[in-house]
Amino acid sequence: VNHMIAAASEEQSVVAEEINRSVISITDIAVETVEDTEEITAASENLKNLSLSLNEIVQEFKLI
Repeated sequence: VNHMIAAASEEQSVVAEEINRSVISITDIAVETVEDTEEITAASENLKNLSLSLNEIVQEFKLI
């Protein structure tokens, strides 16, 4: 019986460590996602500003 309890305890420890690694991995992915979102937001803002500038330049060349 003690051998079975020890084996079950070891198995539980292994599973707990796997869960811990998975949680850490999920946390890392979440951090990367936030960083990527911030990059995309900055790029979108830059693209918007370029579009507005281009629109102003094109307005100068419109025919009346």
